[in-house]
Amino acid sequence: MRLKKIIINNKITAFLYAYLFDSEMTQPRIEIQTFDNNKKNIDNLIIASTFSNECSGYRDFCINQNKIITINNYYYCSDIDTEYKNQYKFKITDNGRFIFTE
Repeated sequence: MRLKKIIINNKITAFLYAYLFDSEMTQPRIEIQTFDNNKKNIDNLIIASTFSNECSGYRDFCINQNKIITINNYYYCSDIDTEYKNQYKFKITDNGRFIFTE
């Protein structure tokens, strides 16, 4: 299911897709994919999801007007009261690649 279309420039378009991923449990994901004018896939990045294992967590995101994607990963375990957070930033380049910036 396509959620949103983002025009990167006159040669590159990005689409956000939501889908269910089957692993040990069925879990939702949102992925951003970039395509050229010939509909050739350039790059993919999972920007939102949930997961469960020994510990659980989720990933959320924000995309700003400068084409910077901020992804936050949150982890927590039932036997530990502390929640852990990691943050990653990616830039969508003019050629449609996701480049890790920090």
